[in-house]
Amino acid sequence: MLFAPFDLFDHLRGKRKQLTPRRSLLFVGRGDFVRIGREFLDIFKTEAGLLPSDTVLDVGSGIGRMAIPLTDYLENRYEGFDVVPEGVNWCQKYISSRFPNFNFQLADIHNRSYHPSGKVRANAYVFPYEQDSFSFVFATSVLTHLLPDAVDNYISQIARVLKPDGRCLLTFFLLNDRSRENLECGHAQADFKFDNGTYSIVDKDMPENAVAYDEGFVEALLDSHGLCPTSVSYGSWSGSFGCLSFQDVVIATFKR
Repeated sequence: MLFAPFDLFDHLRGKRKQLTPRRSLLFVGRGDFVRIGREFLDIFKTEAGLLPSDTVLDVGSGIGRMAIPLTDYLENRYEGFDVVPEGVNWCQKYISSRFPNFNFQLADIHNRSYHPSGKVRANAYVFPYEQDSFSFVFATSVLTHLLPDAVDNYISQIARVLKPDGRCLLTFFLLNDRSRENLECGHAQADFKFDNGTYSIVDKDMPENAVAYDEGFVEALLDSHGLCPTSVSYGSWSGSFGCLSFQDVVIATFKR
């Protein structure tokens, strides 16, 4: 009801295209839905070398923020999964119906906010794809909402479905000397005030709302699954300037 007047206004102005969800359906965080999707397509291409021929897995596909711009670029297979039924349903109805190489499915993962009826815990979820299926896997604003055992499982699953010569792009809130100093000085755009050693959270009652990880912990976790970062681009969340994105962007490949 809160967004209904804005949805009507967008419709009357012709602002909302067929492949842009109504504002009342958006649950994927702050910022301009269309602009962020386009920015990440550029990041995928320029930083991770995404090609139209790549086979792509979108971990946490939401309501298509990343998939929509990919429809004009990707020629090969795209798979996406998410825990939010409304998002998956919208993507199936409006994206898959027009682009049959784009597939979306619901992950039956328990989530207190978005899928409370889910039967599987995030730390035990097995991605529903065969080993070595994808040349490019990305998870944007997903691992920032998972606790350590779930992050470990997700990275394990990403490594399992990633082709030997593939690469993955993952976003984090990374804790290092610079970001910790900015947090202490109040320059960061998030307040990870509850320190749990290798990770910190914003909200004790809802820890998955936002989770920041020690950068060394992330590197060690990637290493334990045979992956190593090829680039780390720090985000603006910690008070940095001239950044690729709001969150920190890590691109990784298998160790040679």
